[in-house]
Amino acid sequence: MVHGRSQNEAAVLVQAFQILQSMIAEKDEQIARMQPLAEQAELCEANGAGMDMTAAAGIVSARLSGVENKRIVIGRNSLYELLREFGMIRVSVNQAYQRFVDSGYFVNVAPIRAGKCRESVKVTPRGIEAIIERIMDHGISKKMVVGQIEN
Repeated sequence: MVHGRSQNEAAVLVQAFQILQSMIAEKDEQIARMQPLAEQAELCEANGAGMDMTAAAGIVSARLSGVENKRIVIGRNSLYELLREFGMIRVSVNQAYQRFVDSGYFVNVAPIRAGKCRESVKVTPRGIEAIIERIMDHGISKKMVVGQIEN
């Protein structure tokens, strides 16, 4: 007996402690990966400009990875496709519908590059949350899953 516990109980506790240490290490790695994205999201929220679709796709992928032990990757073009399916951005141009702009999910921009107006949409941190919620409501499609996360 070890401090009133059988050797079997002690072994189980040691194993549980090791599992918890492993889980903490995985979460620390996830936090380290997400830190630059979080800083960008905070900056976007502070200046009201929103983030580009590539950054938004990275944040959505990072936040969804681990759901149902799946590794999720959503690229920029796939995110545009999803937003069109969800009816959040227009089909013909990369602009959000006004009700989603008014809700604070997106910022429509039209920068001029090489003498041409290039319409695009920026995603706010609030928009990231709305996108994740929609994906969870509709279910994670098989094309988003690139692997399993081992425990």
